[in-house]
Amino acid sequence: MGQKMLIFSIMKNLRKRLKLILGITFLSVGMVWFLFQFVLMPEYKATSQILVEQLTSITPQADMPLAEQDPQVADTYSIALRSPEVLGKVIKKMDLKMNINELHEKITVSEAIDSQILNITVTSFDKKEAVQIANAVALTFKEEVPNMMQTKNVSVIPTVTDEVPASPFANSLVFSLGLAGAFGFIIGTLIAFILEMMDTLFKSGRRENKDAATKLQTVFK
Repeated sequence: MGQKMLIFSIMKNLRKRLKLILGITFLSVGMVWFLFQFVLMPEYKATSQILVEQLTSITPQADMPLAEQDPQVADTYSIALRSPEVLGKVIKKMDLKMNINELHEKITVSEAIDSQILNITVTSFDKKEAVQIANAVALTFKEEVPNMMQTKNVSVIPTVTDEVPASPFANSLVFSLGLAGAFGFIIGTLIAFILEMMDTLFKSGRRENKDAATKLQTVFK
């Protein structure tokens, strides 16, 4: 019975340590938010597409995928898309604060399966920038194709207007903040409970010692 009363008393007095509990909860949420904003920065991907049409009007394989027409076609266009000529003009047009090598690392080119389409995918910490670069690379490449390859067989498919997270962190921020809040609240409550229990036991021990001393004084009197 005494133990139950002790626990009940501790639970009742936890309200006095509400500031401690809330402080630990907000600290936990703040730490997770800081990590997401400044350490685990989410990356975004944006993709634009170009259509590589037949090289000549009499090509019998016009509707065949690029890889089947010529295994080197996709590689050739992939290299040309990320060439210094194209990327240099993209940097100049957009006034990007990066060099050609840095922009090159942000771009990947892949062939859409069983098609004549090449995907230009840009990864960036800025989702708006990812979209703009992807569109700019496609449009600039189309402009440069006549000079680079003496052909006009490239068309830009309607440009991208949205972006997708390249990192799972982008979609899990709210969930992680909620989880951090719950975890902080539990830890804060546990710490407050332990402190309150120690305080109660300490006060109880002092009271018992005081009562014992009083009894001894009464006996000796």
